[in-house]
Amino acid sequence: MTGFSSLCSHHHPSIHLLRGNNNNKNNNNNASTSKRRNVVVITSQKIDPKWGDGRQWGKNKLGKKLEHRSRLILEYEVAREFVWTLGLYDEDDWRDWAKDRRRGCVFIPRDPWNAYRNRGWIDMDDWLGRPLPFAEAKALAREFAKERRIRTQAEWWAAVDSRTTPSRVPVRPGMYYRDDGWIDYDDWLGVGLDDAKEEEEEEEEER
Repeated sequence: MTGFSSLCSHHHPSIHLLRGNNNNKNNNNNASTSKRRNVVVITSQKIDPKWGDGRQWGKNKLGKKLEHRSRLILEYEVAREFVWTLGLYDEDDWRDWAKDRRRGCVFIPRDPWNAYRNRGWIDMDDWLGRPLPFAEAKALAREFAKERRIRTQAEWWAAVDSRTTPSRVPVRPGMYYRDDGWIDYDDWLGVGLDDAKEEEEEEEEER
């Protein structure tokens, strides 16, 4: 994450913590949701090849910049990567941060939904790095595991340590999705799926 310290000296990018709203704005959240908000979710910090040399461009070495409201802002993907380090949970958290704690972060727009419209904006969950729903996250994890030949929990953690796991996929899926469909790491990584598929295909051929 080269250059983030020069972007915003009083913010230090670190492990992404899903945290709740300290003001208790939503009293309807159940206990399991409150616990899940404190799960560590380290997002991938790898440099995306499609940024190319542009990532190192400019005074702060943070990539090319766009213009919004007559001010320079970072391109969407670079800005979003910085926002992921803040550990903000929802839009209320974002608005609080943008209003009271944004000081010094001059290249991060207060209104990203306007600044990045037709420039990469998806939604607030994507902007804040909120984990994907279980089914989507598991599909990405299985695809990733198949590509990297990951078949065990230890190998998954090795990938976590290297920070190459897919973005918005919790590094501790068993904790985060405990009440949302989690079974075990074999299921998460798709261990045995190819073998089962081959067996089915062989049985069909025999018929």
